[in-house]
Amino acid sequence: MAYFTDVLNTVFQVTGGAQLAAEMQTIALTSSTMAGALNDVQIALQTTTATLGPLALAFLAVAAAVTVVKAAFDLVTEAVKTFVEESKALFHVGVILKNLGSTLSLPQVKAFADQLSGRTGLQRPAIEEGAAMIARTGIAGDQIPRALKTIADTARATGYEFTDVAKAAEKGFIGADKMLKDFGITLQDTGSRAANVQLVLQQLNLRFQGAAEAYRQTLPGAIEAMQSSLQKFLSALGEEFAPVMIRVFNMIADGLDFLTRHAHEVALVLSSLLGPIGPAVLLATQQADRGKDPLAKVGMGGDPATEKTLLQVADNTKVVADSVIQQVLGGQGQIVQQAFGYLTARMALAI
Repeated sequence: MAYFTDVLNTVFQVTGGAQLAAEMQTIALTSSTMAGALNDVQIALQTTTATLGPLALAFLAVAAAVTVVKAAFDLVTEAVKTFVEESKALFHVGVILKNLGSTLSLPQVKAFADQLSGRTGLQRPAIEEGAAMIARTGIAGDQIPRALKTIADTARATGYEFTDVAKAAEKGFIGADKMLKDFGITLQDTGSRAANVQLVLQQLNLRFQGAAEAYRQTLPGAIEAMQSSLQKFLSALGEEFAPVMIRVFNMIADGLDFLTRHAHEVALVLSSLLGPIGPAVLLATQQADRGKDPLAKVGMGGDPATEKTLLQVADNTKVVADSVIQQVLGGQGQIVQQAFGYLTARMALAI
């Protein structure tokens, strides 16, 4: 056995095994050192986490609260903005229906717009604005919902905006077919408003009836329907906040009007932020600019219709003409002078 050990040691030494063993030992020592360093880092991280844990949780809680408050504020702002836009459309419809003495009431228009929006995915304010357009033609109140449905079909089938189709229909109802030619329709004014309405709706229905509800079942139609539902939700939410916002905005407007009436005093207070010299500089600069008229050098002054002004214009024209004769034509020839004399007279008369 000792014999084999000696042989192995001899082979190991001959092949450089001693050097390899030394390098392995060095690697082992390095690994041990790195393991110790990593352990120290882990302990330091655990200590830091234990110290900052409550602070981190508090920071996250504050950040979450701020995010929620901002999201709520943005939601209310968007809701009020959406309700304002729809209120404009409804106000236009209401005024027109009242002036025309229509049998169709504003709540009925809103209810039908909501119903048509649900079936087609169209935005409710666009439908209400379209109702205002065709109501201007004076058609019967019970025909407005039918006309709006036909307009919705035409808009979906052709890709035009709802309000653009409503405008074309409005013109067609009063006998002007120029805009209807975009939809392949050429009509002649019948001389009767009711007959025009029937003819326009008939021609549009022959081409596009049912297109709006069919489009609603497609993917883009479903996406637009979701957007329309979001608009209705925001509008309803904005309507709830409207009474409060009206009072807030009126108070802000009154405050701004008060500040406007006392702008001089406000300017003095703001200028005092620059120190004691601030108000003095403000008053000095105001006094220096007082009485200056930026328009004083604009034009020649005076009434353009007076004889003096006309003579001055004629003299200026003559000077220009003489300069052209001398510098451009380069001579005092009789024919040239006569020609420019005639031109001068015509220019003066024209001016």
